[in-house]
Amino acid sequence: MDKAKQMNGMNEPGNQEAKRAARDMQTRGYSFPVRLLSAQRAGELAAMLSATGPEQRPMTSLQKRNPHFLFQPFWDLVTAPEIAELVRHILGPDAICFATSIIDKPADRTSHVAWHQDATYWGMAGRQAITIWLALTESTVENGAVRVVPGRQGTLLDHETCRNAHNMLGLNEELATTPDETRAVDMVLLPGEASIHDSLTIHGSLPNRSATQRTGFSMRFVSAGRHDAGAMLEGLICAPCVGTNGTAATLAPAPDCQTPDDAKANHRESVRRLGLHLARSKQVYHRERRAG
Repeated sequence: MDKAKQMNGMNEPGNQEAKRAARDMQTRGYSFPVRLLSAQRAGELAAMLSATGPEQRPMTSLQKRNPHFLFQPFWDLVTAPEIAELVRHILGPDAICFATSIIDKPADRTSHVAWHQDATYWGMAGRQAITIWLALTESTVENGAVRVVPGRQGTLLDHETCRNAHNMLGLNEELATTPDETRAVDMVLLPGEASIHDSLTIHGSLPNRSATQRTGFSMRFVSAGRHDAGAMLEGLICAPCVGTNGTAATLAPAPDCQTPDDAKANHRESVRRLGLHLARSKQVYHRERRAG
Protein backbone atom coordinates (compact mmCIF):
# COMPACT_ATOMS: atom_id res chain seq x y z
CA MET A 1 0.00 0.00 0.00
CA ASP A 2 1.40 3.40 -0.95
CA LYS A 3 1.82 6.31 1.44
CA ALA A 4 -1.27 8.19 0.19
CA LYS A 5 -3.49 5.17 0.87
CA GLN A 6 -1.98 4.78 4.32
CA MET A 7 -2.78 8.42 5.10
CA ASN A 8 -6.39 8.00 3.91
CA GLY A 9 -6.80 4.77 5.84
CA MET A 10 -7.91 2.95 2.68
CA ASN A 11 -7.66 -0.80 2.33
CA GLU A 12 -7.40 -1.92 -1.28
CA PRO A 13 -9.81 -4.83 -1.91
CA GLY A 14 -7.53 -6.24 -4.61
CA ASN A 15 -8.43 -7.73 -7.95
CA GLN A 16 -9.41 -11.14 -6.60
CA GLU A 17 -11.71 -9.74 -3.90
CA ALA A 18 -13.33 -7.41 -6.44
CA LYS A 19 -13.94 -10.40 -8.71
CA ARG A 20 -15.39 -12.36 -5.79
CA ALA A 21 -17.75 -9.49 -5.00
CA ALA A 22 -18.84 -9.36 -8.65
CA ARG A 23 -19.55 -13.12 -8.64
CA ASP A 24 -21.54 -12.79 -5.41
CA MET A 25 -23.62 -10.02 -6.96
CA GLN A 26 -24.38 -12.14 -10.01
CA THR A 27 -25.43 -15.22 -8.04
CA ARG A 28 -27.09 -13.88 -4.89
CA GLY A 29 -27.46 -10.09 -5.28
CA TYR A 30 -25.18 -9.07 -2.41
CA SER A 31 -21.62 -9.40 -1.08
CA PHE A 32 -20.01 -8.85 2.32
CA PRO A 33 -17.78 -8.18 4.13
CA VAL A 34 -15.37 -6.12 2.01
CA ARG A 35 -12.69 -4.27 3.96
CA LEU A 36 -12.42 -0.70 2.59
CA LEU A 37 -11.07 1.36 5.50
CA SER A 38 -9.04 0.83 8.62
CA ALA A 39 -11.14 0.81 11.79
CA GLN A 40 -9.31 3.98 12.89
CA ARG A 41 -10.22 5.85 9.71
CA ALA A 42 -13.84 4.71 9.96
CA GLY A 43 -13.92 6.12 13.49
CA GLU A 44 -12.52 9.44 12.29
CA LEU A 45 -15.26 9.75 9.68
CA ALA A 46 -17.90 8.83 12.27
CA ALA A 47 -16.54 11.57 14.53
CA MET A 48 -17.25 14.14 11.79
CA LEU A 49 -20.96 13.71 12.49
CA SER A 50 -20.60 15.48 15.82
CA ALA A 51 -17.89 17.98 14.90
CA THR A 52 -17.56 19.46 11.39
CA GLY A 53 -16.14 22.68 10.01
CA PRO A 54 -14.14 25.41 11.78
CA GLU A 55 -16.81 25.75 14.46
CA GLN A 56 -16.93 21.96 15.07
CA ARG A 57 -20.71 21.79 14.92
CA PRO A 58 -22.73 18.57 14.59
CA MET A 59 -23.58 17.61 11.02
CA THR A 60 -27.12 18.66 10.06
CA SER A 61 -29.68 16.39 8.41
CA LEU A 62 -29.17 18.31 5.15
CA GLN A 63 -25.40 17.84 5.34
CA LYS A 64 -25.90 14.07 5.76
CA ARG A 65 -27.48 13.96 2.31
CA ASN A 66 -24.81 13.88 -0.42
CA PRO A 67 -22.08 14.79 2.11
CA HIS A 68 -19.39 14.03 -0.51
CA PHE A 69 -20.23 17.36 -2.16
CA LEU A 70 -19.46 19.23 1.09
CA PHE A 71 -16.71 17.32 2.86
CA GLN A 72 -13.51 16.32 1.09
CA PRO A 73 -12.93 13.11 3.13
CA PHE A 74 -16.24 11.69 1.86
CA TRP A 75 -15.49 12.81 -1.71
CA ASP A 76 -12.09 11.10 -1.48
CA LEU A 77 -13.83 7.92 -0.40
CA VAL A 78 -16.42 7.96 -3.21
CA THR A 79 -13.79 8.61 -5.89
CA ALA A 80 -11.04 6.37 -4.45
CA PRO A 81 -9.39 3.88 -6.84
CA GLU A 82 -10.27 1.09 -4.40
CA ILE A 83 -13.97 1.87 -4.77
CA ALA A 84 -13.61 2.27 -8.54
CA GLU A 85 -12.09 -1.22 -8.76
CA LEU A 86 -15.09 -2.76 -7.03
CA VAL A 87 -17.60 -0.78 -9.08
CA ARG A 88 -15.85 -1.54 -12.37
CA HIS A 89 -16.06 -5.29 -11.81
CA ILE A 90 -19.77 -5.08 -10.98
CA LEU A 91 -21.13 -2.31 -13.23
CA GLY A 92 -18.57 -2.20 -16.03
CA PRO A 93 -16.33 0.51 -17.48
CA ASP A 94 -18.70 3.47 -17.11
CA ALA A 95 -20.25 4.24 -13.72
CA ILE A 96 -21.02 7.29 -11.62
CA CYS A 97 -22.02 7.94 -8.02
CA PHE A 98 -25.46 9.57 -8.12
CA ALA A 99 -26.11 9.82 -4.37
CA THR A 100 -24.61 9.28 -0.93
CA SER A 101 -26.01 9.51 2.56
CA ILE A 102 -24.99 9.09 6.16
CA ILE A 103 -27.43 6.73 7.84
CA ASP A 104 -27.43 6.83 11.61
CA LYS A 105 -29.92 4.56 13.33
CA PRO A 106 -30.66 5.72 16.88
CA ALA A 107 -30.83 3.32 19.80
CA ASP A 108 -34.59 3.87 20.14
CA ARG A 109 -35.85 0.29 19.54
CA THR A 110 -38.38 1.55 16.99
CA SER A 111 -36.65 3.01 13.89
CA HIS A 112 -36.32 0.39 11.18
CA VAL A 113 -36.10 0.00 7.39
CA ALA A 114 -39.01 -1.83 5.75
CA TRP A 115 -38.39 -4.59 3.21
CA HIS A 116 -37.86 -2.97 -0.20
CA GLN A 117 -35.86 -2.83 -3.41
CA ASP A 118 -33.81 0.33 -3.95
CA ALA A 119 -34.74 0.53 -7.64
CA THR A 120 -38.43 1.14 -6.84
CA TYR A 121 -38.23 4.94 -6.90
CA TRP A 122 -34.75 5.49 -8.31
CA GLY A 123 -36.04 6.02 -11.85
CA MET A 124 -32.99 4.59 -13.60
CA ALA A 125 -34.95 3.03 -16.49
CA GLY A 126 -33.45 -0.44 -16.22
CA ARG A 127 -29.86 0.59 -15.58
CA GLN A 128 -27.94 -1.66 -13.22
CA ALA A 129 -27.24 0.09 -9.93
CA ILE A 130 -25.69 -0.87 -6.60
CA THR A 131 -25.32 0.38 -3.06
CA ILE A 132 -22.05 0.14 -1.15
CA TRP A 133 -22.87 0.42 2.56
CA LEU A 134 -19.78 1.26 4.62
CA ALA A 135 -19.89 0.71 8.37
CA LEU A 136 -18.46 3.69 10.29
CA THR A 137 -19.40 1.98 13.55
CA GLU A 138 -19.94 -1.68 14.23
CA SER A 139 -23.08 -3.01 12.51
CA THR A 140 -24.55 -5.99 14.39
CA VAL A 141 -27.76 -7.97 14.68
CA GLU A 142 -28.50 -6.18 17.95
CA ASN A 143 -28.12 -2.64 16.54
CA GLY A 144 -30.03 -3.34 13.32
CA ALA A 145 -27.58 -4.36 10.61
CA VAL A 146 -28.78 -4.39 7.01
CA ARG A 147 -30.58 -7.67 6.19
CA VAL A 148 -30.96 -9.18 2.71
CA VAL A 149 -33.07 -11.95 1.22
CA PRO A 150 -30.67 -14.02 -0.91
CA GLY A 151 -31.38 -14.34 -4.60
CA ARG A 152 -30.84 -12.08 -7.57
CA GLN A 153 -34.22 -10.60 -8.44
CA GLY A 154 -34.68 -10.06 -12.16
CA THR A 155 -37.60 -7.68 -11.87
CA LEU A 156 -39.06 -4.98 -9.68
CA LEU A 157 -41.66 -6.32 -7.26
CA ASP A 158 -44.84 -4.52 -6.18
CA HIS A 159 -44.35 -1.85 -3.50
CA GLU A 160 -46.79 0.28 -1.55
CA THR A 161 -46.69 3.10 0.99
CA CYS A 162 -45.62 1.89 4.42
CA ARG A 163 -48.14 2.54 7.20
CA ASN A 164 -45.57 2.28 9.99
CA ALA A 165 -44.45 5.74 11.15
CA HIS A 166 -41.04 4.40 12.21
CA ASN A 167 -39.94 3.36 8.70
CA MET A 168 -36.67 5.25 8.04
CA LEU A 169 -37.01 5.27 4.23
CA GLY A 170 -37.36 8.83 2.98
CA LEU A 171 -40.00 7.88 0.40
CA ASN A 172 -41.72 5.50 2.84
CA GLU A 173 -41.96 2.51 0.53
CA GLU A 174 -42.23 -1.18 1.43
CA LEU A 175 -42.83 -4.43 -0.41
CA ALA A 176 -46.52 -5.16 -0.92
CA THR A 177 -45.90 -8.78 0.13
CA THR A 178 -43.60 -9.69 3.03
CA PRO A 179 -40.75 -11.97 1.90
CA ASP A 180 -39.74 -15.20 3.63
CA GLU A 181 -37.89 -13.71 6.61
CA THR A 182 -36.53 -17.09 7.67
CA ARG A 183 -34.12 -16.83 4.71
CA ALA A 184 -32.86 -13.36 5.67
CA VAL A 185 -29.11 -12.82 6.10
CA ASP A 186 -27.81 -10.18 8.54
CA MET A 187 -24.84 -8.39 6.96
CA VAL A 188 -22.80 -7.94 10.14
CA LEU A 189 -19.86 -5.57 9.68
CA LEU A 190 -16.93 -4.23 11.66
CA PRO A 191 -15.99 -0.53 11.36
CA GLY A 192 -14.37 -0.01 7.95
CA GLU A 193 -16.03 -3.05 6.36
CA ALA A 194 -18.68 -2.70 3.66
CA SER A 195 -21.54 -4.63 2.16
CA ILE A 196 -22.73 -4.34 -1.44
CA HIS A 197 -26.21 -5.03 -2.76
CA ASP A 198 -27.94 -4.74 -6.11
CA SER A 199 -30.78 -2.23 -6.55
CA LEU A 200 -33.20 -5.15 -7.07
CA THR A 201 -32.07 -7.10 -3.98
CA ILE A 202 -34.72 -7.28 -1.25
CA HIS A 203 -33.36 -5.78 1.96
CA GLY A 204 -34.29 -3.90 5.13
CA SER A 205 -33.23 -3.71 8.77
CA LEU A 206 -34.63 -4.24 12.24
CA PRO A 207 -34.69 -1.62 15.04
CA ASN A 208 -31.57 -0.80 17.02
CA ARG A 209 -31.92 -2.59 20.35
CA SER A 210 -28.43 -1.75 21.59
CA ALA A 211 -27.35 1.17 23.78
CA THR A 212 -25.43 3.00 21.04
CA GLN A 213 -26.12 4.52 17.63
CA ARG A 214 -25.35 2.56 14.45
CA THR A 215 -23.78 4.66 11.68
CA GLY A 216 -23.04 3.89 8.04
CA PHE A 217 -22.12 5.75 4.86
CA SER A 218 -24.15 4.69 1.83
CA MET A 219 -22.83 5.20 -1.72
CA ARG A 220 -25.11 4.68 -4.74
CA PHE A 221 -23.56 3.87 -8.12
CA VAL A 222 -25.21 3.40 -11.51
CA SER A 223 -23.95 2.31 -14.92
CA ALA A 224 -23.56 5.54 -16.83
CA GLY A 225 -22.90 5.30 -20.53
CA ARG A 226 -24.12 2.14 -22.18
CA HIS A 227 -27.91 2.54 -22.11
CA ASP A 228 -30.32 4.43 -24.31
CA ALA A 229 -32.17 5.92 -21.33
CA GLY A 230 -29.51 8.53 -20.60
CA ALA A 231 -32.14 11.20 -20.07
CA MET A 232 -33.00 9.65 -16.72
CA LEU A 233 -29.74 11.06 -15.36
CA GLU A 234 -29.85 14.48 -16.99
CA GLY A 235 -31.17 16.34 -13.96
CA LEU A 236 -28.75 14.85 -11.43
CA ILE A 237 -25.43 16.16 -10.17
CA CYS A 238 -23.07 13.20 -9.82
CA ALA A 239 -19.50 12.30 -8.94
CA PRO A 240 -17.30 10.43 -11.43
CA CYS A 241 -16.22 6.91 -10.50
CA VAL A 242 -14.93 4.62 -13.25
CA GLY A 243 -15.58 6.35 -16.56
CA THR A 244 -18.16 8.80 -17.82
CA ASN A 245 -18.38 8.19 -21.55
CA GLY A 246 -21.77 9.28 -22.81
CA THR A 247 -23.30 10.09 -19.43
CA ALA A 248 -26.04 12.71 -19.41
CA ALA A 249 -25.41 13.62 -15.78
CA THR A 250 -23.73 16.81 -14.60
CA LEU A 251 -20.39 15.94 -13.02
CA ALA A 252 -19.42 18.00 -9.98
CA PRO A 253 -15.95 19.15 -8.88
CA ALA A 254 -14.43 18.10 -5.57
CA PRO A 255 -15.24 20.30 -2.52
CA ASP A 256 -11.60 21.37 -2.13
CA CYS A 257 -11.60 22.58 -5.76
CA GLN A 258 -14.30 25.14 -4.97
CA THR A 259 -14.77 28.02 -2.59
CA PRO A 260 -16.71 27.06 0.57
CA ASP A 261 -19.71 29.09 -0.63
CA ASP A 262 -19.66 27.41 -4.05
CA ALA A 263 -19.40 23.97 -2.45
CA LYS A 264 -22.39 24.72 -0.22
CA ALA A 265 -24.43 25.96 -3.17
CA ASN A 266 -23.48 22.94 -5.28
CA HIS A 267 -24.39 20.63 -2.42
CA ARG A 268 -27.80 22.23 -1.90
CA GLU A 269 -28.53 22.02 -5.62
CA SER A 270 -27.50 18.36 -5.75
CA VAL A 271 -29.89 17.53 -2.90
CA ARG A 272 -32.70 19.55 -4.50
CA ARG A 273 -32.31 17.86 -7.88
CA LEU A 274 -32.09 14.39 -6.33
CA GLY A 275 -35.25 15.04 -4.31
CA LEU A 276 -37.15 16.15 -7.42
CA HIS A 277 -35.88 13.15 -9.38
CA LEU A 278 -36.99 10.68 -6.71
CA ALA A 279 -40.38 12.36 -6.24
CA ARG A 280 -41.04 12.22 -9.99
CA SER A 281 -39.89 8.61 -10.14
CA LYS A 282 -42.28 7.72 -7.29
CA GLN A 283 -45.18 9.31 -9.18
CA VAL A 284 -44.29 7.46 -12.37
CA TYR A 285 -44.01 4.14 -10.52
CA HIS A 286 -47.45 4.40 -8.94
CA ARG A 287 -49.06 5.73 -12.12
CA GLU A 288 -47.74 2.77 -14.09
CA ARG A 289 -48.70 0.34 -11.30
CA ARG A 290 -52.31 1.64 -11.33
CA ALA A 291 -52.41 1.40 -15.12
CA GLY A 292 -51.22 -2.00 -14.92
